[in-house]
Amino acid sequence: MNVIVILKDQKETRALQGNFISLDSPSLVKLPVRGNDVARVQRDENDLELLLKNGKVLKIENFFVETPAGRHDIEFTELE
Repeated sequence: MNVIVILKDQKETRALQGNFISLDSPSLVKLPVRGNDVARVQRDENDLELLLKNGKVLKIENFFVETPAGRHDIEFTELE
């Protein structure tokens, strides 16, 4: 999966591949799926797990960790 992570404090953009993402500073995670393609959303301690209707699982490590600098956000984007 092609995921875009925008670091909020640095305005830096990272393009990542795969189904596991680890966050270490407040970020906007842009996922190339529609919101209605998500079958289940689950919290596992500080991690966010998304089960897609196609059976794939995406794990975002440290998604629920808030720092004085801010929190993480997620955005679902349409596939082109």
